Amino acid sequence: MVREIGRKLLKKRNYAIAITLENSDKINGVESFLRNVNNLVENFPRVGLILISTSEAEIRGLVGKRLFSRLRPEYL
Repeated sequence: MVREIGRKLLKKRNYAIAITLENSDKINGVESFLRNVNNLVENFPRVGLILISTSEAEIRGLVGKRLFSRLRPEYL
């Protein structure tokens, strides 16, 4: 799954940054971490954030509605 998303990021560029959080629903402080990542990567054109979880509802709740709405999720 991570490899497939990486390929999508690389379609238009020679490089991509991918951040992967497995079992993200069990990590504390994910929302503040994602806000920090968002601020750091604003100037990078191709950044992928991969949140691996079995529950979309848990990810939405964990990340927060406002931050989740700024992401462009792809579901596999």
